Amino acid sequence: MVALRVKSDSGEAKRPPDIYQAAIDDDVAELARALEDGQKLDELRKGYVTTAVHLACAHRSMSFLEVAMGHDFNPWVRDQNDRLAMDHAIAQRLTAIAEGLYSKMYEGKWQIENVAQLPDSDPQI
Repeated sequence: MVALRVKSDSGEAKRPPDIYQAAIDDDVAELARALEDGQKLDELRKGYVTTAVHLACAHRSMSFLEVAMGHDFNPWVRDQNDRLAMDHAIAQRLTAIAEGLYSKMYEGKWQIENVAQLPDSDPQI
């Protein structure tokens, strides 16, 4: 992410939205501005090699996570310690968030019509 300096109407320097800081601070307004700015929930943060969702789970930022779960992102991204955001949610005992991440990970993959049916066993064998 490139930090741009933008001036407000009053001439003051205005900092661009920061999705990672929003995750740490549990700031949904900053999250909304960051998403409007084109920032991604699953983009790895340089230097920390983690995503905003990983940070939000680690910091127990429930409001951020509840909003983030309604957006499209890749829940399979791993951080610098090879952990998924779901691993952080489980470690922080964020059960509902862990379940939501699990659903995003396996969405539509385990429907019964996708499972191969085994032939009936032959009782004479």
